[in-house]
Amino acid sequence: MPWIDPDFPKTATPSDLVGRVLGLNPGMMTGPGTNTYLVGRRDPILIDTGIGLPEYVPNLDGYLRERGWRQPSRVVLTHRHRDHIGGVAHLRERFGGLRVSKMIHRDAGLPDGIDDLRDGQDVHGDGVTLVPIYTPGHASDHLCYYLPEEKALFTGDVVLGGSTTVIFAATPGSRCKSRASCSRSSCAEFIRPTAPSSTIPRLGSPSTSRIVTSASARSSTR
Repeated sequence: MPWIDPDFPKTATPSDLVGRVLGLNPGMMTGPGTNTYLVGRRDPILIDTGIGLPEYVPNLDGYLRERGWRQPSRVVLTHRHRDHIGGVAHLRERFGGLRVSKMIHRDAGLPDGIDDLRDGQDVHGDGVTLVPIYTPGHASDHLCYYLPEEKALFTGDVVLGGSTTVIFAATPGSRCKSRASCSRSSCAEFIRPTAPSSTIPRLGSPSTSRIVTSASARSSTR
């Protein structure tokens, strides 16, 4: 895939409180790879775990050493898709007793021992708080995470860094007409009063408006 930048950085430091570690799974749907994020001053919280490639753990270890961090304090997941949850087993082998949490909703085949995490149930770390926001759309269990210390929103797969996300049909019984409308209304309802200054994507470079996404495609301004 020649459009994927082979020199896309495998790690980055968007701020003193946030580090990015690439999942190393380039592809048509992921660009250079799925972003995972370390959030905190010391013993950071890890958002998502990549797809489970063995190269990811050494990449994570190297960045932890660079920041002077020993290990993640815990893991929170945005949703059940394999490129977010697939690295759980490898991380538990590397860091014994690692706590993993996500919203448990219509799930099957999850790794054992995952804690349920609900909308608005704050996750406290070292100098940081992550506020889960229920945003069904791309997946029925999808959570975004708001970081009030930096007014940043980790958007998972609801907002991507350089491409369009996939939104599925409404869940039966949902109060929303579509999952897309649920995602829009949930984010908008939260964003208006808190006014995030950034969003951090799952795929792609963090945008200048500071939404943090998961996809590591090309940079975009929002």
